Amino acid sequence: MPTNALARLDHAVKALGECRSLDEVKRIHALAEAAEQYAKAEKLGAEAVGYAREIIYRASRLAGEMLAAMAGQAERATRGQPRKVKSPGGTLLPTPPQLADLGITRKESARWQTIAKIPPGDFEKLVKGEMQPKSEAALARAGRQPRDYEAGMDPESVRRRGCLVRVCRELVELGDPVKTAKAFREYGTDDLLTSAREAAEWLVPFIKEWTKGVTG
Repeated sequence: MPTNALARLDHAVKALGECRSLDEVKRIHALAEAAEQYAKAEKLGAEAVGYAREIIYRASRLAGEMLAAMAGQAERATRGQPRKVKSPGGTLLPTPPQLADLGITRKESARWQTIAKIPPGDFEKLVKGEMQPKSEAALARAGRQPRDYEAGMDPESVRRRGCLVRVCRELVELGDPVKTAKAFREYGTDDLLTSAREAAEWLVPFIKEWTKGVTG
């Protein structure tokens, strides 16, 4: 490998095993992403691109493990936790950092923690195998463990249901259809149209039943 971002990956692999902070892991993640882009631009071949991706995925997994541990030890704020907390006397109390304070988006946090939950054996097969996923999102989808309610569902139904759930969640959090649409540009038109129809079919009877319970 030439002396450039790719040549530094060997050092990054060793450094990843010695990381003690999230910032260190993020730096290695960024270095590996730069190496992947370099390998693609210079047409260095599938092996070089795959090597860079492997380090990206290992850094993602470690970051996910760290984020989960930080949340469990109250070292970072979790969803729904207020940004400002006051004592009975009105003094602002220190609060754990939000994801934004750590320079991480909600989407990255969710994706990295999903990757961290992939069983070690499955993870190694995915990142080193011939069918290595081409993105972190694809790795997270490939390694996600089926939930109980997905038993017996065909893969296409599971995928579409996942899209529906994410669209509904973003609509609730963003409160803006335009922003939600921008957040889902990675999905095809058919996925989103199907999800919108399924959401309507599910939400209309839900709202009717909920309204009866509230007003009755």
